[in-house]
Amino acid sequence: MLAQESDQELQHQLDRIKRSGALGRSSAYAKLLEYLAEKTRGGVSCSELSIAIDVFNKADDFDVTSDSAVRVYVYKLRQKLQNYYEGPGSEETVRLVIPKGTYRLVVEKIRPNAGTGGQIQPSSSFFKALLPIGLAIICIALIGYILLGKSNFQSQTISQEQELFWGGIVLDDKPVMIVVGDYYIFGETAVTGEIRLVREFDINSEFDLRQELNQIGDEDALFADPRFDVGLTYLPRGSAYAIARVQEILQETDKSPRITMMSEFSAEDLRSNHVIYIGYISGLGVLESYTFSASRFDVGYSYDQLVNTETAERYTSDFIEAEDDRNFVDYGLISSFSVAEGSQIVVLAGTRDAGLMEMSDLAVASNILSKMELEAADNQAFMSVFEVYGFNLTNISASLISSEYLDENSLSGG
Repeated sequence: MLAQESDQELQHQLDRIKRSGALGRSSAYAKLLEYLAEKTRGGVSCSELSIAIDVFNKADDFDVTSDSAVRVYVYKLRQKLQNYYEGPGSEETVRLVIPKGTYRLVVEKIRPNAGTGGQIQPSSSFFKALLPIGLAIICIALIGYILLGKSNFQSQTISQEQELFWGGIVLDDKPVMIVVGDYYIFGETAVTGEIRLVREFDINSEFDLRQELNQIGDEDALFADPRFDVGLTYLPRGSAYAIARVQEILQETDKSPRITMMSEFSAEDLRSNHVIYIGYISGLGVLESYTFSASRFDVGYSYDQLVNTETAERYTSDFIEAEDDRNFVDYGLISSFSVAEGSQIVVLAGTRDAGLMEMSDLAVASNILSKMELEAADNQAFMSVFEVYGFNLTNISASLISSEYLDENSLSGG
């Protein structure tokens, strides 16, 4: 689309959106939309701070790190635009979009059936009632893997290397909790009355959603927020496989682990149990700071990326693009350390499913420390990062990138 045509279409869309009433009675959204449009026409980028000053009349020293007002307004404006194109503007051939993570407007052609924005959209409120049942079915399936494991896996003596890696999980009587990295999903009602399911990485629990809703300004108090809790999370498909593999170790301890989701995991759980985390790196939740605080590695710009903070090397998974029977590379990490009141934590995590599944395979190997190229003594903490090679969405093999001992005195959950 030529620049002049794009500007004309931009103004045309602005006029139609404002006339439709989709922005509500609050003048703040219209002012914000006009500001973004003006910057877009001028080819000028704007920041959170410039919006705070120019649109909401904040002082020049306004602290965007402690006040999320701009982010909340931009988020809600993005939702209002989406609601317009799913309702009154459903016949439009182009639409205005605020790409996530940016403060700019884009004029975008609407593809057929693109109105849902790639999100799950139930056809009726009946589906909403089934959501908690769906989660229960997932949990039952995971427990089934464990129960089947007790009868199907052959007993084997735990090796010295396994004892050193798994620590108290296999050596004492403290209960074991398997924490599965889940992803919180909330509901949102469109202007058409349809309910869609939404996943936002910065809203990871019902508590986070309530916090988000509480940040809405006074101007919005007159309007009911379309977002609501539906009691639903989803799990990586590799979780059940990893739990089944871990059961090969747990069956030797006669411990019956309790399974919980990360969205329900608490500090009391950490104090009272040994913990085995199974899931994506992006689902580590409260365990993320413990896992990386004493390590040279950290999460990159996206949760599909790990970064070596000492060398600045980046390891980015292309698993998400692995389709049509092609090879791909994923990444995974294995870590074992102790925290509150002697609770052992074992982390088996991948950037995607292949990395997660491969880490569970490696973690139950009798020569686990040899594979990590470590020689451990009692109570030592360690982390290893692996590159995982896969084909057709399945893990095939892995090679070690880095292994390191962790200083448990530096582990911090803050």
